[in-house]
Amino acid sequence: VEQHVNTHIRPGYILSTTGFKEGKRNPDLWGLNNKAMWARRYVHPHLYKIIAGEATAEELGPDLYYVPFFTERFCRELIEELEHYGKWQDKDKDDREESHQYTSTNINLSQIGFAKEYELVVLSLKKELLATLYGGYRGLPKSALLFVLKYSPNTHYNTFKYHLDGATYTFNIALNDNFTGGGLQFLLGNKHFNEERELTLAHNKTGWAVVQPDRPLHLHRGVALTSGTRYALINIVYTNGAGSKGGPMWV
Repeated sequence: VEQHVNTHIRPGYILSTTGFKEGKRNPDLWGLNNKAMWARRYVHPHLYKIIAGEATAEELGPDLYYVPFFTERFCRELIEELEHYGKWQDKDKDDREESHQYTSTNINLSQIGFAKEYELVVLSLKKELLATLYGGYRGLPKSALLFVLKYSPNTHYNTFKYHLDGATYTFNIALNDNFTGGGLQFLLGNKHFNEERELTLAHNKTGWAVVQPDRPLHLHRGVALTSGTRYALINIVYTNGAGSKGGPMWV
């Protein structure tokens, strides 16, 4: 009896259930032991090309970049997970252990038990991305703050004032696009040399990240919505302990 193996058919994956958590809306987010599956589902394929130097990141201004980071599936499932959890912090009063100074509606990823998982995989990608964007810079990253903002129209937050984030750099990742208005504004350049200019970014590409250093030439603020609801994943990162408080510095 002749036998053969057909290598043109993908039979699927043998998955490890280690790390999956009960009671989650989308438990695959926690399936980090299945690295190939996790990356295929959740990491934007174009990101690897940028890291490898096979594609160029979109440069918005000096040292300010806009890159694809997550897939739409990751963004959708994370929003679903947060809404399933439902305990959004109410703007001005923050009595959580990981509190911060942003008067916004938000949930820290630690509250849904996803902070360690996020840092395990994603910060390694960010380190390699930063090395590509900033000429070999590979500081060991650590999250000062890691949370998701939920914006609604006609609500004022203190992030609508120009500020710095108080760490080494920030990743601001859009999780949805079904809104109008919103986005980010930057003040770039040195005002003392008449170089200062304002840049507005709609920031409505799902899964795309604004990568910005925390320095006086990169002041930024959020823009109010006119309709819909906007979700954004904010990761404020420092690469050394000195002066990195992980909170806004108002100007």
